[in-house]
Amino acid sequence: MSKFKRTFGNVVLKLLKIFLAGVLALAILSGICFLISFSGIHIHNDTGATDYKWAPHQWKSTVFESYSWINMDENGFSNENVYPRGDIDVLVMGSSHMEAAQLPPAKHAAGLLDAALEENVYNIGISGHTLYTCVKNIQNAMDEYAPSDFVIIETATIDLSVSQMQEVLAGEYATIPSYDSGVLYYLQKYVPAIKTLYKNISDWRDAEADKSESVVIPTDESDYAKTLREFLRTAASPVEATGAQLIIFYHPQFERNDSGEYTLQVNQQKMAVFQDACKNEGIIFLDMSEAFTDMYMCEHVFPHGFSNSAVAAGHLNEYGHQAIAAELIKAIEENS
Repeated sequence: MSKFKRTFGNVVLKLLKIFLAGVLALAILSGICFLISFSGIHIHNDTGATDYKWAPHQWKSTVFESYSWINMDENGFSNENVYPRGDIDVLVMGSSHMEAAQLPPAKHAAGLLDAALEENVYNIGISGHTLYTCVKNIQNAMDEYAPSDFVIIETATIDLSVSQMQEVLAGEYATIPSYDSGVLYYLQKYVPAIKTLYKNISDWRDAEADKSESVVIPTDESDYAKTLREFLRTAASPVEATGAQLIIFYHPQFERNDSGEYTLQVNQQKMAVFQDACKNEGIIFLDMSEAFTDMYMCEHVFPHGFSNSAVAAGHLNEYGHQAIAAELIKAIEENS
């Protein structure tokens, strides 16, 4: 055998070993990710009630924000009980705070409501679905689920963007994409490590981008109030058409001030405008500020954050969901 052939053979063998080592490493890492950090695969929701939903009975796991190993329901949402169209009394919409992948369905706000009330409560809260997306989709949600009594929407802010509200009003607000076919779909499904690595790189890139200074464009307060009323009217009208009532609840986060104290950071001016707009549009508005403050002062617990995450930051925890459920039960009983 010539020297060239031996050298070529050695190179091929080394490349093959490197390839096999890479495949083995991805397989081991994917197994670990599946057990401790797997968000699952989301697919396009043809009903339009949400931009996407999770695969039926989707497995989710995390040990980085709470310790949770759960399955979505047969429709791809976080519920213990599934009710057919026509049997849903209360529909819950919102973001990852309502999806609550950090908790079993029985312990998040919607699950607590379903257990405590005589009404059937169904939760379609899902990651990335802020107030803008929920309002964009609300007509489709009413068409699909036809809740008889109440629709509940969660929001983490009452200081909204005029431009994003206008996009919703114009029917131009972007839909969250789903990669539920092709190479990306199969990579997510069978090689969870790739999705985890991609997410971590994206989070790192976004964190670096946040360090750059952003230009704040002043907004005329009368224009803001007018746009907000139109936006909330768009949310309320489809709900009223079904004979139900719309509830929007706001959950602020505690922040640590210069004195080392934790306080709720709420823009009172924006709060007043939001409350007034809700009142004018017949929307029941719940501000969780007082309930959260009482819980912190009396029980010394925060509504957000977990033992293995940042203090008072991140998603709603078990205490936060309990406080929200208690206030929602009061509101529902008072308005039934």
